[in-house]
Amino acid sequence: TMQQTIGNYKIIGFTDYNYREIAQEWFTRLDNLGYNEHVIVVYGPNSLKFFKNLNNNNNHGKEHEHEDSNESDNAQPTTTYRVESHFLPETPEKIRDWIYREKARFKRLMIFAWRWQYILQQLQAGTSILLTDVDSIFDVHVDLSKDPDFVSFDVIHAYEGKYPTHVYEKMGFTVCGGMMWIRSTPAAIAFVQKIVDVCKDSCDDQVVIN
Repeated sequence: TMQQTIGNYKIIGFTDYNYREIAQEWFTRLDNLGYNEHVIVVYGPNSLKFFKNLNNNNNHGKEHEHEDSNESDNAQPTTTYRVESHFLPETPEKIRDWIYREKARFKRLMIFAWRWQYILQQLQAGTSILLTDVDSIFDVHVDLSKDPDFVSFDVIHAYEGKYPTHVYEKMGFTVCGGMMWIRSTPAAIAFVQKIVDVCKDSCDDQVVIN
């Protein structure tokens, strides 16, 4: 029988401008561990500009290193950030007069919902996804393409604490909306399509998934 392979995959972390420096640290840590498949997905133009400027500054620094061969021998490698855009849609008219706290909460729910649109597009294009929060800490390098679990299962969840509480009280566990392996398979695509259909433009995806 033909051995299953993982195919194309990405390790993705989403960020808005508020989390830009945390996303920067997340990317650098994965780089240092030897990963090559990680990508930052930005929600807005300010975040995109931030990482473009970092890359431009790094490239400018490399040019100066070559001007002095003695310094370049001892130079530390610089990070080139792989970044993709998945900008949030315009804020709905209905929330523009809300107080700041309620408006911020709604935007957070938009962020949760919008990432699944991106994930669905990637899966449909044949790319499997390891979804992480940018404050997730990686300690070791794992070659996903050689790990039998990542080839064998369509979806792998990480455990959450006790949220949503009504699910925890009934099931004794909950799964995390921000750390998940999703293969590009018909079953996984159908699963994510269901999340997108329920979430629409805003949702607490952790509640939806559980």
